[in-house]
Amino acid sequence: DGSLVNSVRLAADGFHIVSAHTDGTLRIRDRRSRETVSTFAAHDGGSTRAYFMSSGDRVASVGHDGMLRLRDTQSGREILTYFFGSHTTSLNMDVSRDERFIGISWGSVGGVILDARKWTPELRTLNHARGALELLTPAAKSLADLRDQIQSHRSLGEDVQEQALEWSERFWNARSQFGH
Repeated sequence: DGSLVNSVRLAADGFHIVSAHTDGTLRIRDRRSRETVSTFAAHDGGSTRAYFMSSGDRVASVGHDGMLRLRDTQSGREILTYFFGSHTTSLNMDVSRDERFIGISWGSVGGVILDARKWTPELRTLNHARGALELLTPAAKSLADLRDQIQSHRSLGEDVQEQALEWSERFWNARSQFGH
C-alpha cells in the first residue's frame, strides 16, 4: 500500500502486532500468518506510535494531528481522545506498568499523563469536569466568574457541572499560584 511503518509493538499474548503507519492508519496483524486482522484510520498526517494494552482489547496511538486515541481493538470504537496540540515529529508515548496511565511527550515543548483505565460513568464525569476546568479557568476573571461560566455552560451535563463546581476553587488557586 506504500505507507511506511513508524512503530511496531507486540501484544502481551504474543500473537498480535500493532503497527503505526505514515498514512495515519493502525494495523493489527496476526504475528504468525502476518495477515491483517484490523485496520483503523487513526490519525491525519500519520500515526507515530502505537501500543497494545496488555489485555489486547485496547490500543493507544499518537499522531501528527496532535491527538492521542485509545481504541477498542474489536470494534475500532474510540474510547478516549486527547488533543495535545503539537504537530511535531518527535512524539513519544509510554504506558505505566499497571496500564492506568498513558504518558505522551512531544519534543522539548511538553508532555501530559492521562488516565487510561476503562471508563466508568464516574471516570467519564471526572475527566469531563477536569477538561471543562482546564478550558474555562484561564479565561475567568475571578473564582465567582469561573463558577458562573461552569453553571452557564450548556454542553456540560449536571453531574459534570457539579464536579467542576466542587473542584473550581482548587483550579482557581492553582492558576493564581502559578501566576496565570
